[in-house]
Amino acid sequence: MMDWLRSHLYAKLTIFFLFVTLLPMTIIWIIYVSEAKQQIIEENLREIRALSNQIDGSLAERMNQIKLDLNLLVRYEIFDDVLIGDSDLRIANFLNDKHEHMLYLGHFHVLNMKGEVIASTNMHAQGEEFVSLPIQKFYPLEKSKFSNKKTITFTEPIYSSFDRSEQIGFIALEYFGSNLINFSSTEEYTTTFFYNPKTSDVYGKKVSHAKVYEVEDTEGFFFTDDVIFSYQALKGKEFQGFYFFQAIDKSHIMRFYNQFSNTILFAMLFGLILVMIIGARIVRIITNPINELSTVAQKIGEDQDYSIRVSPKGNDEIAILGGTLNGLLEKVQTMIEQTQEESEERLRTLTQLIYIFNSIMHQSSQEDVLEVAREKLGEFLDAPVHIDSQKDDESFQEAISYADIHTQKKINCGYMRFENIERSDLEKQFLESIATMVGLQIERLHLMKEATSASEAKSMFISNMSHELRTPLNAILGFSQILDKKMENEKQKKMISNILTAGTHLLSLINDILDIAKIEAGKIDIHVDQITINALLDEVEVLTSKLATEKGLYFKVENDSSFTMKTDVKFLKQILVNQLSNAIKFTQEGGVTVKVSCDDSRVYFDIVDTGIGISEENLQKLFNEFTQIDNELQNQNKGTGLGLVLSRNLARELGGDLTLSSVEGEGSVAHVCVAKELI
Repeated sequence: MMDWLRSHLYAKLTIFFLFVTLLPMTIIWIIYVSEAKQQIIEENLREIRALSNQIDGSLAERMNQIKLDLNLLVRYEIFDDVLIGDSDLRIANFLNDKHEHMLYLGHFHVLNMKGEVIASTNMHAQGEEFVSLPIQKFYPLEKSKFSNKKTITFTEPIYSSFDRSEQIGFIALEYFGSNLINFSSTEEYTTTFFYNPKTSDVYGKKVSHAKVYEVEDTEGFFFTDDVIFSYQALKGKEFQGFYFFQAIDKSHIMRFYNQFSNTILFAMLFGLILVMIIGARIVRIITNPINELSTVAQKIGEDQDYSIRVSPKGNDEIAILGGTLNGLLEKVQTMIEQTQEESEERLRTLTQLIYIFNSIMHQSSQEDVLEVAREKLGEFLDAPVHIDSQKDDESFQEAISYADIHTQKKINCGYMRFENIERSDLEKQFLESIATMVGLQIERLHLMKEATSASEAKSMFISNMSHELRTPLNAILGFSQILDKKMENEKQKKMISNILTAGTHLLSLINDILDIAKIEAGKIDIHVDQITINALLDEVEVLTSKLATEKGLYFKVENDSSFTMKTDVKFLKQILVNQLSNAIKFTQEGGVTVKVSCDDSRVYFDIVDTGIGISEENLQKLFNEFTQIDNELQNQNKGTGLGLVLSRNLARELGGDLTLSSVEGEGSVAHVCVAKELI
């Protein structure tokens, strides 16, 4: 049926008449439907946002008040009785008194440091053990151990009134989830309630608890046969996962919309029948000559034969259309033939130019570049091309030059001389571009030669200087160690110790410079050994964990797998120790965590700290040699700015890389990866 409609003009024109007739009513109906539904949706979403914000504010105020009450409650000296297990029931009586005056449903529990409930407003909890010692300020909604209620648990540590640094227990408040019912409402056409799609918990007045509601985003709406639901996610972390729902009687909102829609649909049906009767006659008169023309056009399209022509009959518009089509076919046929010829010629030209440019780019000397350019360009132009050393005003020449790397002055290499014939501006621009390209290749060769020489000279200088500095420095360190053992005067020993510390630091910096020079020169020696990941982590932890302990920081290693890797163990330890030292150095509170993972080909180390972090702008600068970030901690821990550069270079030598990510004020992560089995 659809194929017949698509292929018959008669059907199309009939549909067109129907469309034109019914279009105004259809537009009105569609606009009304769209606007009405959209208005209902937007109104419900605005209302649910406003109600949800009010509820969020009320819940936040209630939660903050609970936390404040608990914080104030634990300051009473009566909680010192935790140490004697509340043998005289003073705490229990105190809690029961507080419980009677609570404005919400819940239970208080007092725990000792073993997790035992020694006092509670719930008699079933007395003497029982809490699930575990609290490690956070609150726990999300879950079923209570001491009742069938679902509760949010708030905790607060209890400290001795004699010594505020000594913790003697905890106070816990189980806040019933059913308190949410107090924030819901039920009216004649509207009901509000709270719902958690993960647990199917529903809190509200006169709401079905067996119903599963559809939730797809933080806010939205959906329809059922009888009800329009709109919802908004609660923002408070205490009720994370809960949504505030509003259910409105659909028939109450949609009654005017349905009446108007029915009227429009009836009018459209009547117009459809009328147009089908009248339009059928008119369409037949129009379509017959057009069908004859379309048959010829279809044959041309299927066979791609533009030599076919239409035979127009009569002098009406259809005949004029047939004559015009014949003229167009004639032009199209001519243009296609010309385009094919031009495309083939341009493709040949482009292929030749690519071949010329490729030949020039593969030459390694200035003389070879000039000779290949002369030879290949002559073949392309099918005319002799010469390279002259002097300017000849009587000939057509293009200068070949390049910029000196030091002075940036143009240095002339010669002149390309072509046949002295009249040329268009486009041809002159083309020949000028060829000469420029030849000059750029010569300039590239000079730059490569200069860069290679400079790199070799720099590496040689750094290597020689590093060796020259290490020889006397090792003597200074040796004599300092001898003096340190023989000196008995404490003041003198401290001075010798300062010399040793400074000398050792200087030797480490010189070694870093020498290592970088070796890497840049391609002379670093890689010694592949086999080691288990656990053994490697143990050695690294021994070398660095003491630094964290001395600063009062935690040091953790997270590794769930055991495997063997083949790598240069010395360099890998150097990378990890350097990054861990940096992390500890720039962390004042919290600590450092080493996270290890692997796949078939690589091992990944993520060194995570809770330090001062690095801004995005400064993060880009850290991998520049001799670059450090200016901050207070950096001023206390001066360095050369080579450690990170050296670590990244070593990581690349070991088949991987080193990158950094950071959030200023929150901490940084050093991402180190190396090959699992270095070849």
